[in-house]
Amino acid sequence: MTIDECISRGILSDFLSENRRKVEKVMNLDFTFERQLELTRKEERELGREEGREEGREEGLAEGRAAIALSLLKKGKITLTEASEELGIKEEKVREMLEEKH
Repeated sequence: MTIDECISRGILSDFLSENRRKVEKVMNLDFTFERQLELTRKEERELGREEGREEGREEGLAEGRAAIALSLLKKGKITLTEASEELGIKEEKVREMLEEKH
């Protein structure tokens, strides 16, 4: 339609009349390429969002485990060593975490 419109308005009419098929082919390839780029961007954004959600879940679980371990430690239900082992961090870091909570 665009080619016909240009020809009827005298816009590049000689060129478009002589090279119609080539122009259609180039336009179609360009559209296909742009559409593919758009779809690829959309897929990459969704992958990034999913990675972000997964990281958020992991961080939330780690924070929850730390809160529980610190709570149990404060109540005397577990030792500093046990809290350290449960959280997979050094005892000094557990002490720092306890100090931050006070």
